[in-house]
Amino acid sequence: MRRRARRAAFALAVVCAGLAVWSAAAGGRQQPPPARTPSDAALARRGRDLYAGTCATCHGENLRGVPGRGPALLRGGAAAADFYLSTGRMPIADPTDEPSRAEPQMSGADIAALVAYVGSFGDLPQRDLDDVAAYVRYTAHPDDRGGWGIGNIGPVPEGMVTWLLAAVALLGIVRALGERAP
Repeated sequence: MRRRARRAAFALAVVCAGLAVWSAAAGGRQQPPPARTPSDAALARRGRDLYAGTCATCHGENLRGVPGRGPALLRGGAAAADFYLSTGRMPIADPTDEPSRAEPQMSGADIAALVAYVGSFGDLPQRDLDDVAAYVRYTAHPDDRGGWGIGNIGPVPEGMVTWLLAAVALLGIVRALGERAP
């Protein structure tokens, strides 16, 4: 019985240590944005030609949208253009149709060119960029209002670690107070 209790306590301790190491390692790793290269300008020029032939009738020649046909693309930026094109939601034949997921109608190179062109207009207005920058600064040092911030990985994993540590403590108390078998 003693051997089984020791094994259980050791296994629980290993799991807790593993979760602690994982939570510390998972905190805040992100890739930097890719650097712009001179080929981006050529890609955007090709995207401009594609845009004029496929998108301008609904979204306007200046990406400001056409009432009753299509919204402005200036606020969405490159990420939104990439999403709609690579999921086959755009281009659509009839502007009154609801965009739905389908096979992409363009090649990967054409999608990259259109995304580069739309992205060359900038993603957000300055006020929105300031809001995003403020949020990113906040997330660098979030306000922990209680609890045990284990790498700020969230309440569910932090609560799980707490419960596992409580179980180890309870096993220790039961072990200390329990009667020995003859």
